Amino acid sequence: MKIKKIDLITRKTLQNAIEIGKAGSLFIIGKPQKKYWKTSYKKIGNLNILNDDDNQVIKKLAEIDGATIIDENGNLKAYGVTVKTTKHVLGHGKRHASAAGISQHKTITILSSEEDGYVRVFKNGSCIEEINAKTKLPTTTIQKLANFINHPDIRALTAGGVALSIIAAPLTVPFLVFTGTYFLVNKSIKAIK
Repeated sequence: MKIKKIDLITRKTLQNAIEIGKAGSLFIIGKPQKKYWKTSYKKIGNLNILNDDDNQVIKKLAEIDGATIIDENGNLKAYGVTVKTTKHVLGHGKRHASAAGISQHKTITILSSEEDGYVRVFKNGSCIEEINAKTKLPTTTIQKLANFINHPDIRALTAGGVALSIIAAPLTVPFLVFTGTYFLVNKSIKAIK
């Protein structure tokens, strides 16, 4: 079976994001309309991500603040790009919002996060894959649940519930059971998605 060129480009870009890791990067694969981005950097020759020598240069350019745009043929279109369209990503900052936002416009975005070392792939405004750059493995449902359980909000809720039940046990038990169950089920569903 022959691998499509866009799949090769996506794999190479993902590999670059994993290698860059903690330095942070944002790759945009596709041809986003110019109204969604801008750059003040001049284009550098004809660089293609599928050429190993060119790829080394592209990888270094991707470490510059801003996004790097790679077209469907693997050509570097722009670097140091400021994305003009955003979509809020709960728990993350501007780079994630830019990745989610521009991915709504017929592109795939691959982001390596400085904060947590994860590489995230966005398509149609949503994160479709999350990879630990150190282990190069996708985040599993079990890991997502472990992260959820260890979240400070969950620990605070548990401690608050125990303290409240000690102080006013007859009044709080039904309240804690109902709200605690609702909160845990709601957060678990969101964490697994």
